[in-house]
Amino acid sequence: GISDESVKQFHIGFAPDDWTWLVNRARTANFSPEVLQAVGLAGVSQKSGRPYDFFRGRVLFPIRDTQQRPIAFGGRVLPHSDDPAKYKNSPETRLYSKQEKLYGLDIAGSAVQKDRHIIVMEGYTDVIMAHQHGIANVVAVCGTAIGAEHVRPRSLLRRYADRITLVLDGDDAGQKRTNQVLEMFIAEQVDLRIVQLPGGLDPCDFLQQFGADEFAQLVNDAPDALEHSLQTALAGIDLSRDVHAANQALESILGRLAKAPRLSTESDTALRLRQGQMLRRISSSFGESESNLRERIAELRSTAVKRHEQPASEHVESEPPA
Repeated sequence: GISDESVKQFHIGFAPDDWTWLVNRARTANFSPEVLQAVGLAGVSQKSGRPYDFFRGRVLFPIRDTQQRPIAFGGRVLPHSDDPAKYKNSPETRLYSKQEKLYGLDIAGSAVQKDRHIIVMEGYTDVIMAHQHGIANVVAVCGTAIGAEHVRPRSLLRRYADRITLVLDGDDAGQKRTNQVLEMFIAEQVDLRIVQLPGGLDPCDFLQQFGADEFAQLVNDAPDALEHSLQTALAGIDLSRDVHAANQALESILGRLAKAPRLSTESDTALRLRQGQMLRRISSSFGESESNLRERIAELRSTAVKRHEQPASEHVESEPPA
C-alpha cells in the first residue's frame, strides 16, 4: 500500500539478490570494499576473505540524519525469500548509532517542532503509512524497541519534543512492553503517553483499515504511561472479589517503582512531587494507603536481587559460498 510519492519521499529502494552487486559497482565509482565495510554496506567472508554485499534481495529503507544525509539502511525481505531474518539493519558505524537516530525525523522535524509533540512507532512502514494519511509528526526507532536512552533529557526525542506518544502494536509483544515503558516513565521526567492499538494490529494495518481520524482520536485520548499500566494491570479484575489477582497487579506495579532511583533529601523537588503524585494515583486505583505503598516499596528495594538477563541470541550472518 505504499504510494509512488512515498517511495520518492522516503527514498525506498531495493538491493538485488546478488552477493556482489554493490561491491562490483562500487569499484567503478572508486569506493573500495574497505569503505563499504566501514559504512556497513559490505562484509568479509570468513571462508574466502572476499567482500560481499551486506544487504541483498531486500527492500531498503534509508535512514537519514536531520540534514537528510543517508547514514544507514533498514532492509526487509520479500515474501519469496528463504532468509530467516525478516529485517536486517545496518551495523553501528562512526556515522550511525541506532539509539541516537530516529527514522523519518528528517521529514517530520518541522511538524514536530511546531507542536513539540512526537509520535513514535516501531516500524518503518508504519511511519510511511502515517505520512500517507497526513500525520506528519511521526518517527520510528531504528532496529530496536524504544528504551530509556531514547527519552533521557539530552536525547534526540527530548530535544525536539516535550510530549512523546508511543504507539504499541496490539499484539502480545506490544502488550508486554507495558512494564518496560513504565520503568522509563518513572526514571525520566517525561510526558510519555501510550497508545495500545486494538485487535493485534500494527499502525500500518490500523491506518489502512480505519483511517487517520480514528488514529488521531486514539492519540488524543492516550493516557500517560502510569495510567496505561494501571489500566492494563487491572483489566478484567474485580478488586472487591479477586483479592489475589489485585494483589499480583499491585505487586507488579510497585516492583517497577522500586527500581526507580531512591530519593534523597537533596533530590529535585519536581521529581519528589511527581513520584508522590504517582503513589496517590496508585493508592486511589487499589484502595491502599500511601503509607502502606511506601513501606512495600521500601521492602522490595531492601530485598531486591539483581537479575542477570540472558543475552539475546544473535543472528548468524549468512555468507556467500566459498
